[in-house]
Amino acid sequence: MAYGISDAPVDRLNRLVADCLTDRAFMVVEAFWRNGLWGQVVDHACSSGVGGAVARNMAARDVEIPRSAAIQLDSYRQHVAAATAYGLERAEPALECLQKAGVAFLVLKGAALNAALYDGPGLRPMTDVDLLIRPVDAGRADAALRTVGCRPGLDLLREDFYPRYYYEREYLLPCRPEVKIDLHVRPFRPLRYAVTLPDDAMWDEPMSVSYGRLTVQIPNVENMLIHLAVHAACHDAAELKWLYDLKLWLDRYGDRMDVESMADKCRKWKLGWPVRLALEQVDRLFGESSVYLRRTLLALSSCRAGWRDRLALAQSPRDATHPLAALAVNMLCTPGLRFRLGYLRAVLLPARSHLAQLYRGRHPGWPLVAHAVRIGRCLTRRFACPSAEPT
Repeated sequence: MAYGISDAPVDRLNRLVADCLTDRAFMVVEAFWRNGLWGQVVDHACSSGVGGAVARNMAARDVEIPRSAAIQLDSYRQHVAAATAYGLERAEPALECLQKAGVAFLVLKGAALNAALYDGPGLRPMTDVDLLIRPVDAGRADAALRTVGCRPGLDLLREDFYPRYYYEREYLLPCRPEVKIDLHVRPFRPLRYAVTLPDDAMWDEPMSVSYGRLTVQIPNVENMLIHLAVHAACHDAAELKWLYDLKLWLDRYGDRMDVESMADKCRKWKLGWPVRLALEQVDRLFGESSVYLRRTLLALSSCRAGWRDRLALAQSPRDATHPLAALAVNMLCTPGLRFRLGYLRAVLLPARSHLAQLYRGRHPGWPLVAHAVRIGRCLTRRFACPSAEPT
């Protein structure tokens, strides 16, 4: 089918780019030549974070592509390689400092995948370094990161909002361009998972990988698959980069995976529904189900989701643009009355340090004005452009 420059839907472009990442590349490029789709496909591949992987797959299969497309893909891959190397190098002293302070951590997302999955530079972009720590270590981790010059991001609603209710805190390294470390105390944002996931989730039998001069740990094969799948599902399972991560993880580590153990964890942690959604999307998009993907989906077929699981997952991609809806869904879907009431109090009555970031005036009664500004932002945020979440 021929699409014009402006009318190719995103899901169609996702499928075309996904074809470029499989053994169907020979067939789809013929259509690209005929229909003039190269510009759209290459632009979408780069904006989706898989431009480097497309370039390598085309070269590995000796697929002829236009010179302009080859130049764009190669330039993108070089840029990703340089940016990734810069971020990993700048973050290394901070990770070493955490290790010396005795703070256990797991490396997640892009930094972990560059170490354990992608075997070449420029294949997996990342704009920050994600670390998972135990909630009890949040204070020690903060102190350690500050000793190497890390600057925490904006204050959250209250001093105890992280780690009790919110899942991460950002720290900016003292370098230009800045590199961000996202310090997670649990792997996923929805408040429901703060109760359904135990604090030791993801921590059993981690894998060791090399990170520059350091040896760090990442989640084991089953836990990493769960993490990647739930993270993708919490963003509508629509980000091509994250779905390709899942495909490659199954291709690389499927033979080492204890599928039944993984499915048991999903049932215990109430994660079967998002993991299924993400893996089913991988199956639909890449269209070449491996035996490991089929086996995993079969093991998850008995996982059931209640309305709270479905509602929390449906709201998750919209939290930033619909904060009032996020508040309502968190109150409806999170177990534990006292926990929910504490969360509601923190949201409705933020600390002055947080209000001071919203309103700079310090006249008599300024906190009331700051509250009004905050409410106004919540009511109008749905009309603003949402910011991307880098990983």
